[in-house]
Amino acid sequence: MQKEVRDLIRVVMKYDIMLAFITSIIIAILYNLNYSFVFILGLIVGLLNFIVNSLVLDYMLGKKAKSPILNLISLFLRSSIICLIGITLFTYNKYYLIVYIIGVVSHFIAIILYAIKIKK
Repeated sequence: MQKEVRDLIRVVMKYDIMLAFITSIIIAILYNLNYSFVFILGLIVGLLNFIVNSLVLDYMLGKKAKSPILNLISLFLRSSIICLIGITLFTYNKYYLIVYIIGVVSHFIAIILYAIKIKK
């Protein structure tokens, strides 16, 4: 794995931890602790999705793979896992799905913060 990819994952992970800590405290105060756990689950799933995608792309670019099949398989598996978790949460409480999706999407805040950091 290239040094840039390792640094990217490490820094984005730090931002995600800070985001999870701050946001989960706010959610726990405003609503309840269960919603905080669901938000953190969504953030973790978004981070894991990002890490797997980064590793697969790094591998494919490093090996100069001629077939994009590995990327397509990982895309299908990652999307399926995200959807299955969302469906499972929805069966328990429809609002869990909303909080979960907000958690998954909130991962992009960490990516944006990383982009701002390297731009400076």
